[in-house]
Amino acid sequence: MLIGAAVVVVAVAAFAAWFVWPRGSTPVTLQEAQADLEARQQAREDAEQDAATAITPGVYEYAIDGTQSVGFGGVTDEDRALPETVNVGIDAAGDGCFELTLNLVDQHIERTTLCDDGGTVSMERHRKEMEFGALSPTIDMTCDPGVVVDDRTPGASQDLRCAMDVSVAVVETTGEATGVAVVGTVEEITVGAETRSALPVEMTYTMDGGMAGTWTQHYWLDEATLLPLRIERSMDLSGPASISETSTLELIDLQPAG
Repeated sequence: MLIGAAVVVVAVAAFAAWFVWPRGSTPVTLQEAQADLEARQQAREDAEQDAATAITPGVYEYAIDGTQSVGFGGVTDEDRALPETVNVGIDAAGDGCFELTLNLVDQHIERTTLCDDGGTVSMERHRKEMEFGALSPTIDMTCDPGVVVDDRTPGASQDLRCAMDVSVAVVETTGEATGVAVVGTVEEITVGAETRSALPVEMTYTMDGGMAGTWTQHYWLDEATLLPLRIERSMDLSGPASISETSTLELIDLQPAG
């Protein structure tokens, strides 16, 4: 009887370990990023959304330098190696908006919807899609107010407030992300052989509820198109799943790859 119970305990423990055991990380290829972008473009066309945007849609390549660590419930942690370059898909999302898909690795993809309304820039939605072991945690944020740039005077700021839905396996929770967006002084950034004027915008969020911690996203946006020329990221989040990351992305070419 005791032996049978012990066997069951060992089996359950082994299954639990397999469920959350790190699987490593793999880069997202250009072909995979393009296929994802094409699928999202088709979905937009099926929904008859306006495709107008100042950015040329496509997959852009960024050099990246950084580190990332992920975990589940404090049980185990995995330090992930980030590739030297990552693919970022950009597509129109209607009403002056575009969706930026950061393919960090296959196991961590982020989708951000930015909108330009006559010079006012907003972040309407942000979604993190992750994999850890056999789990697929997601964090979905919808923002109101989500205006990140209204006044382009250096030092101008906007308050941010986003509702947050967190899903990890059977666990679904809600929370809130509040923060501030601060505009910096316009900088000249060289991409390839061309120099562009970039508007720095730093968004810092404090998250509470389903995930707790801080997340900072610093964009250098091309003044003419809003194409991110440089991105600095920092996050330290904990909850049903945890993630810690610092990274810097530099645009390699002003034209889409492929």
